[in-house]
Amino acid sequence: MTVCPEETRAMREALGQDPLTGEPKWLKRQRKLFTNFVNAKLMDRDISPVTNIFEDLKDGRILYALLEELSGQSLAPIGKIKKKAPLKKAETRIDHVSNLSIVFRYINQTTKITGIGPADVADGNETLILGLLWSLIVFFTARDLGGVDDVSALKKKLLRWAQKRTAKNPDVEVRNLKDSFKGGRAFLAILHDVDAEGSPYEPSAVATHNFKTAFDDAADKYGVPVLLDGDDADLWKEEQGMVTYLAAYLAELMKRLPETSSDVAGAALAAAAARERETRDDLVALCKVPSVVGSAACDDAARLLCHQAQLRKMAAVDVRGGFVTAAARERDPALPTVLLVGDYAVGAPVAWPEAFDAAVANESVVAAGACGKAGAVAMLEAAAALGAADVKAANVEVCLARGDENALGAFLRATYGASVDYALVDEPGALAAVAPDAFGVAFGCRGLATLRLEASRGAGPSKPGAPPGPPRGRGAAPRRDRRRDGGRRAGFLSPIAKPFLDKLARAAKAQRPAAFAPAPAHLPLAAAVAAALPNAATYGVGGPATRLGATGEAAAFGDLHGAVKTLIKLLAALKAVPKRTNAAPVDAAALFP
Repeated sequence: MTVCPEETRAMREALGQDPLTGEPKWLKRQRKLFTNFVNAKLMDRDISPVTNIFEDLKDGRILYALLEELSGQSLAPIGKIKKKAPLKKAETRIDHVSNLSIVFRYINQTTKITGIGPADVADGNETLILGLLWSLIVFFTARDLGGVDDVSALKKKLLRWAQKRTAKNPDVEVRNLKDSFKGGRAFLAILHDVDAEGSPYEPSAVATHNFKTAFDDAADKYGVPVLLDGDDADLWKEEQGMVTYLAAYLAELMKRLPETSSDVAGAALAAAAARERETRDDLVALCKVPSVVGSAACDDAARLLCHQAQLRKMAAVDVRGGFVTAAARERDPALPTVLLVGDYAVGAPVAWPEAFDAAVANESVVAAGACGKAGAVAMLEAAAALGAADVKAANVEVCLARGDENALGAFLRATYGASVDYALVDEPGALAAVAPDAFGVAFGCRGLATLRLEASRGAGPSKPGAPPGPPRGRGAAPRRDRRRDGGRRAGFLSPIAKPFLDKLARAAKAQRPAAFAPAPAHLPLAAAVAAALPNAATYGVGGPATRLGATGEAAAFGDLHGAVKTLIKLLAALKAVPKRTNAAPVDAAALFP
């Protein structure tokens, strides 16, 4: 029996396949989605555009570049990928697996993605490659948006945002991330909410017209990459595509929407936003100073930080014995005092002096100790912005140390005594240094005042209350705990700690920032502060950046500006916190009510 072409196309359509090629529609949509996503991320790289996502990923070079773009870090400290073989010499599967092994070494250190390895990608396993790309998108999107740690939380965040942005349109009701966007009206409504004059809400009865109008408008005005096929009237049926594209919408449009913080923080946020370029330049300049613990260059770094504080017109700027101190304004005895403690010193790197070249690439600065120095600059900028805006929520003071916890303790006791009520301690890489059963909390980057929660990935002192270890710098690589404890891999949450994680997660979803270190002695810097200031409630704050080693440590400028915004919002919220009168423990969730 002969089947005519029209019948074949009808059968394929009924089976959910492309009527011309027979490819399942879900596979076609995902293939296009991930191809567009990868090409959008790598558009500034000297790399040929991806045309076949399954074939082009086989040699590992595309994935290597993609991970550097998504993470904002160089993968060179983990391993350098092999150069492409000359045309006369064909590459083998072994070459591809070797390249991909470097990629998966980073993936295994950074994410929780399992079930796929280098051989699967080298062999072009379509199902596993699609799953890998989707998992990477979810992981890094959740990190960048802040306050979410899985796909379910990500979808809820996107849904709430879309509902808020379409609330003014009575003909648009966003109930979910799929059929609520059927017809394209919701996309048009979001753009109209951002810019009513520039993006008039004029929906058509034709879905594809609305899709293409919204996608082109978002790309032209805001740089949102066109990840979906506007000619596909049923594009909304593929949830992975909807989540990925809406996350790109949110990430780009959020940069142009007004801050939703309280009026108390608004002026300070505006002041910090106006200085973003200067703040970035300050970090790069500081990273070029080889401030290795105990070296004369520490004095050079201290003087540079002191100069940066003076340029910000901060109060009580001083440098003594390598310790830099400054305040947002003159202290008001009626307000609680918050001390921000950071450390600008660096552990002796492997490569010298190349470790301090402070190369700028992919919107990041790469240098030994970059993460710790980013924390120091962020603290100065946040305090200065609060002072410039005359935000009188608390007395905000900054102390930047030089890599010696014992010397820091003596300095704090002599300088501050019992006058500090709360201390927030920036501990870059702290999440890789705390005990396996403990938690670290990293404040979300990208300007969102929410929490990012991670389990620890290494072993700290065995007993809470143990004294701080010997002086150490911020460039030192974290210890790795390869033990297995009761069948549970170190770095994953234990059932005992789960209720506390739930509590912090609820606080994050409610936009109530908190800072917490359950066992401060596991964080050397926080332990030194807690011991020196017994009347203060001390909280360790882990940095958001993953540390890849002393020489290749990278600090993303987006994370730097996000940390400044987050600190401003947190400190402005301290207006409801009283001065402390004793050393009684304080509940973390109650710190910022």
